[in-house]
Amino acid sequence: MLTNFKGVIERKLERTISNADLLTAIELAKSDVVMNDLIWGKGVTAEQFEDVVIRCLQTLGRCVG
Repeated sequence: MLTNFKGVIERKLERTISNADLLTAIELAKSDVVMNDLIWGKGVTAEQFEDVVIRCLQTLGRCVG
């Protein structure tokens, strides 16, 4: 399942990502989703979660370089 998720994210980013970066981004995204649920009382769809993971990966990329 994680391999499929990684594939979706890589296709959207149009680049490969490491497993470590993906796991870090997922953890960051989970925090964002929990905060969204607590503050706004709204859940997120799978596609919205993918978008959050992508934003986290893009932010990580800026911090690494």
